[in-house]
Amino acid sequence: MGNSQVNSPAAINSRIANKVKICHLTGKGDYILLEVNQNALAAHLAHGDIDQIYYHQGFENNIGGWFDSNDGWFGEVTRVSSGTNGIPSSVGDWHAIFEGDEDSAPFSRFDGYVDTWSGTWSAELDIYLDPNWITSQGFDYTVAANGSDGNHQRDFIFHVNKDASTGKLLVAGSNNTNFAPREDLENINHYEVTTAGWYTLQHVFYDNGSGILAVDLNLLDSSGNVLFTETRSSPSDVISTEIGGNRYGWFTFLNVDGGIGGDEQEIFRNCAL
Repeated sequence: MGNSQVNSPAAINSRIANKVKICHLTGKGDYILLEVNQNALAAHLAHGDIDQIYYHQGFENNIGGWFDSNDGWFGEVTRVSSGTNGIPSSVGDWHAIFEGDEDSAPFSRFDGYVDTWSGTWSAELDIYLDPNWITSQGFDYTVAANGSDGNHQRDFIFHVNKDASTGKLLVAGSNNTNFAPREDLENINHYEVTTAGWYTLQHVFYDNGSGILAVDLNLLDSSGNVLFTETRSSPSDVISTEIGGNRYGWFTFLNVDGGIGGDEQEIFRNCAL
C-alpha cells in the first residue's frame, strides 16, 4: 500500500458536494482561499470574490481543449452520455472516453502554457478505474511543469497498470514514462485499486519551503479522500529562476481495451493575485 500522508499544502478537495473554492476578498483588500456553498457563490462573486477554478472541462457540451487523431495528434476522445456501458458520469450528464493508439494517446494544453509562477496550483482529472482490466493494460498520465523561459521543465507521471505478476491494478508515480506498461509498480511506492469507480488524479505544485518546486501526485476517491501520495522534487527546480506554471496534461500511452472514462478536468490556482 502507498503512503496516504500528505505533508504539503494538502490535497485540494474539489469534490465535496455543493461546495466550491473561491478567492475571498477580505476587508483589508487581500484574498484568502475560502470554501463556500454552491448556492452562495453568486453573492460572493458579486462582492468581488473570484472563482478559483481557472480551467474546467466537464465534457457536458464538447471535448474542447483535448487533442486526438482528429487534430493531428494520437488516440481518440469521444464524448458519451452518463450510463454508457453501465458507467455514470463522475459529474453531470456527460463524460469522455479516452483511447490510445500504437503511438500515444490524447493530449491537453489546459488554458495554455503558463511561464509565470503564481503560487500553489493543482490539476485534476477524474478517471474510471476498474480492477477487471486485462493484465498488462493501463496508462501513463502526466501533467508537466512549464519553465519560466516558456519551455518544458519536467513531467510528473501517474502510472496505472494491471500488473502481470500480481494480478492487481496498481497506481504509482514518477518523472519518466517508457510509453508502455510498467510491470514493477509493486516494488515502488504504490496503491492497489480494488473497487471499480471514479478516482481523481490530482497534481499539487507548491514551494517545498526552500524555494524548490515539489509536486504531490495524489489519488483521491470519489469522496475526496486521499488514498495515495507520491511526492516528487528536484533541487534544480528553483522556483525563483526556473519554474513557471502549467504546461500540458498527456496520456503518454493508453492500452485499455475500449478506452477509459474521464471527467472533470480542472486547473486550480491560489489566491496570490
